Amino acid sequence: ECGACSWACPSHIPLVQYYRAAKGEILHHRKEKVKAEQSKARFEARQLRLEREEAEKEAKRKARKEAAKARAAQVAESGGEDAVAAAIARAKAKQNPSAAAAEPKTATPPPAAAAPVAASDDPAQQAIAKAMAARAAIAELSPVEKAEKAVTSLQTRVDKSRAKLAAAKADNDDNAEILATALEKMEAKLAAAQAELESLNAGVNN
Repeated sequence: ECGACSWACPSHIPLVQYYRAAKGEILHHRKEKVKAEQSKARFEARQLRLEREEAEKEAKRKARKEAAKARAAQVAESGGEDAVAAAIARAKAKQNPSAAAAEPKTATPPPAAAAPVAASDDPAQQAIAKAMAARAAIAELSPVEKAEKAVTSLQTRVDKSRAKLAAAKADNDDNAEILATALEKMEAKLAAAQAELESLNAGVNN
């Protein structure tokens, strides 16, 4: 690029500029090739990493499956310990670790597992037993008694909602409109329940 060729050219062609432009084009192509090779290397490395992670996940899945099979076989060999009793025991152990540690670990046969559940001091078990008892009591009621119970419950809820709405209006609470809408829906349910009760009473009287 000394410029002698351009100076000696009889046609006055700017050869130096052409050479520089060609060299720049060649350098650009070389850089693009290097970038393409780097991108290809990154892509291949990513594919290898994804394949390795997928293989590790598959190995873990197989290990969990084999472990589950082993546990199932162990339970089957030991006579099939009641799963509900085992779950209750684990829950008790979490709530009272010291008592669980002191209590001897003995295998409880399935028929005998029902007695501790009924006499359990666990609040969750007591709530479940109470709900089941209430449901059984409702199931034994007659249609008229069920309707009366529904009316009484809805009337109590309506009274509470009216009190809340009155308090919200007195305090200029922004939720007053929402409470009013909820009260309207509840009053409509109460009216429907009262109409159903009247219809049942009329059928009984007839």
